[in-house]
Amino acid sequence: MDKEQIIQTSKDLFMQFGIRSVSMDDVSRTLGISKKTLYSHVETKQELVECAVGAHHAEECADMQNILNNTPDALEAMVNMGRYIIELVKRIKPGVIYDLQKYYRQIYENWNTEHSEYIIDTLMKNLNKGINQGYYRKELDVEVIARLYVGKVQTIMNEEVFPSNRFQQEHVVRQHLFYHLHGILTQKGLEKLYKSDLLNKKLES
Repeated sequence: MDKEQIIQTSKDLFMQFGIRSVSMDDVSRTLGISKKTLYSHVETKQELVECAVGAHHAEECADMQNILNNTPDALEAMVNMGRYIIELVKRIKPGVIYDLQKYYRQIYENWNTEHSEYIIDTLMKNLNKGINQGYYRKELDVEVIARLYVGKVQTIMNEEVFPSNRFQQEHVVRQHLFYHLHGILTQKGLEKLYKSDLLNKKLES
């Protein structure tokens, strides 16, 4: 049993059940190892949470980059990224971000800064590409739009704004994507979106 296996298993447990709900006993039991062995790899639960959050961030960045590398069409890439986010929120228990914010504030702040800057940079590249391809409006301020997008996603993940007992995050993410696209698309982009039924094909497949 190596540290990477421990981190991956812990990450899956945290995402499925919430960070606060998963104890070090739960982690060791799931891995089939003693707590002594677990603590020989990580000194505290906080260290384990930090490692798990880092692993999740690295995986998400790699997946997003893979989407961009394999989708030369900027509009299709944007829809594919939206689909990826929808699939992601399906696998993550509502309240994980809340647990981070309340119980591991510094880990949350570090992750949020790094994650936000990566997504902003990724979106700016997509926006510039989409403008060049004629799908997005030329007058867009790409940095402002990218930062607005990230800000809205952070709002979606906020339990106080969209409490999980009232809203399905998957539905809210989908509505956000519709809202975003209709604010940036040219006529050419809208025609592609609807004539090819791009949203339904990509998001329902």
